[in-house]
Amino acid sequence: MCKNTKPPKDKPWYNVLVHNATHATYVTEQNIILDDSDEDIIHPMVPLLFITLKNGIYSKSSNWADGKPIIPNEIGMA
Repeated sequence: MCKNTKPPKDKPWYNVLVHNATHATYVTEQNIILDDSDEDIIHPMVPLLFITLKNGIYSKSSNWADGKPIIPNEIGMA
């Protein structure tokens, strides 16, 4: 018998930038794995959303409002 592997709908989901790619994906909190490598994330949206990487933590750019990123229409997200 197969185990039910559907992620719970009542738990948080996150839009995640995919490293070394140009797209983002939606991931449940339970499927996020901490990356403690302190290496830069290679993604074209990083310079738009963040300004610096220090001690493994990115600082947000000014392109955020109410805790959410502001994505210009001409860029969009896949």
